[in-house]
Amino acid sequence: MGGGAADHGQASAHPRPEPAVPEHRRKKRRARLLPRRHGVQEIPDELVAEIPDELVAEIPDELVEEIFLRRPILADLVRASLACVSFRGLIADRYFLRRLRKLHAPPVLGFLNGYRDFFPVIPPSPFASAASAVALAADFSFSFLPAPARDWKILDVRDGRVLLKRSPSSCHNRPLVVCDPLYRRRRPQKRHHSQ
Repeated sequence: MGGGAADHGQASAHPRPEPAVPEHRRKKRRARLLPRRHGVQEIPDELVAEIPDELVAEIPDELVEEIFLRRPILADLVRASLACVSFRGLIADRYFLRRLRKLHAPPVLGFLNGYRDFFPVIPPSPFASAASAVALAADFSFSFLPAPARDWKILDVRDGRVLLKRSPSSCHNRPLVVCDPLYRRRRPQKRHHSQ
């Protein structure tokens, strides 16, 4: 659809390079944004050539960062970082990631006591339904660990994983294990040898 002699099998003195962007996307990219009193106005393609570049507004990185921080679905950030190199730089920045973790902290779904009882949060918490689903699906008796279960003591819980310690009277040589009760997985901790 470039027109000219090249379309009819004839060689042209000045061949035009084919655009790298498909036609339907190129039109979207050519539309520019101008500041308006209450927002941004899209300019039709036929007027873009007449607008001097000084009038075209660029969105500052700080504003783009604030928009990204307020996205409710974090998968949108992955898509944005894949779509644009400058977006990737903003999203991968340590300061941005620190602020993102603060705004989108993992929810508290409940509490696990030393007797392996899980107490899910209840309404009016917005996470009550997720907490009750976790209470039904997870194995807080840790039946997937080597027996006997009474030898395992809960030391800490963080981000859905539980650190358990086996009593010293046990004959096993791996006293610590990290478990994910929801997926019934475990990972023994590596021993740190002091020299």
